[in-house]
Amino acid sequence: DKAPLSKVKVGVIDSGADTHNPTMDGSVSKVLKFGYVPGASSKVTDITNANSAIQDMSDGRHGTFVSQIIAGKAVQGSTAGDALGIADIYAGQTTINSAGQSYTSVNFEAMRYLQEKFGVKLFNGSWGGTTGKLADDLTQQFALEVVQNGGLIVLAAGNEAKLISSDLSQMPSYVDGLEQGFLTVVGLNTEHTDLYYNSATKTGSNACGATASRWCLASDYVNGPYYDADKGNQLFGGTSGAAPTVTSAAALVWSKYPW
Repeated sequence: DKAPLSKVKVGVIDSGADTHNPTMDGSVSKVLKFGYVPGASSKVTDITNANSAIQDMSDGRHGTFVSQIIAGKAVQGSTAGDALGIADIYAGQTTINSAGQSYTSVNFEAMRYLQEKFGVKLFNGSWGGTTGKLADDLTQQFALEVVQNGGLIVLAAGNEAKLISSDLSQMPSYVDGLEQGFLTVVGLNTEHTDLYYNSATKTGSNACGATASRWCLASDYVNGPYYDADKGNQLFGGTSGAAPTVTSAAALVWSKYPW
């Protein structure tokens, strides 16, 4: 008989996760809000038992869709998560408004907090930041601490159709010791022949670029459909969707080979 695969805790650092969405039933252990405090540690609030609007504050339910890609159940024809039954979601709500903006340092502070308090080691960041701007010192510090303590960080490359990935996804190029626990994810077109590009909007996946090429992987830019209680099933596009498919694969590998 095959031994059952062990659960893997996955930190989804995003707009939160709606545990009331039926796809998320049994897949989310914690939803924590990280509130930015200037010059001090973030204020952490447990919103695991809050209502849907509080648990995922984004207009598009971004964090909930990301969580579905990793560990969502199939509901009314939606797509099941790639690591369903394996990934145990710890959602860190770091966004400060419904548009999904956040403080970069808080994103990585949330990873470090979940690692210290709950033993989470695998993290998904479906946000790319901008290109051409280095991460601040505090962001670099938290990211390095996560990796030094056995963590793996998976970040989206960004959707600006640039020839290089976002500043955050290039961090191992200027932070020594980060590369061993860091992956950047770009998004492919449906045919898997090139990076996804929308000529009408001039948007699409950023490329790995020479800077991030050593820790860069590719997955589908458009995924789904996934279930939304208000709008039904929807496709989810962007490197925001490509990243959690890689995070899911990492969870499956980690579950079978925990060393």
